[in-house]
Amino acid sequence: SSTPRMVAEAMAGLAWGATFKFWDASTWSMPEYALWSVVILLGLELMSYLVNEIPQRFFNPSAIPIRGKHLDVLSWKDISFITWNKFTTTLFTYHALRFCWLSPRIAWVSARLADRLSGH
Repeated sequence: SSTPRMVAEAMAGLAWGATFKFWDASTWSMPEYALWSVVILLGLELMSYLVNEIPQRFFNPSAIPIRGKHLDVLSWKDISFITWNKFTTTLFTYHALRFCWLSPRIAWVSARLADRLSGH
């Protein structure tokens, strides 16, 4: 029926609307750069929280031994590496998503895919 097509078109519209000139960061203003970085870094913090919390709630975390030295105090070198990695992660994420968005080899939800899902 037309339900898969409607869902596919809604998802494609949502993805298109979320791009906010995604294809060309040279058109972004400073607040858009800042917003992009904040969203990516908040996503990383959420993932960090989930990676720490989910195993403790559903699995036995003591089954995996902790290795390595725990750092109670971070040196300036540690902080600079962490900062550099967070900064480059926001850049990498933009370029990886931009490649996926513009690549003809990536199949996004489209009318053709919706037709295939509905059997036409």
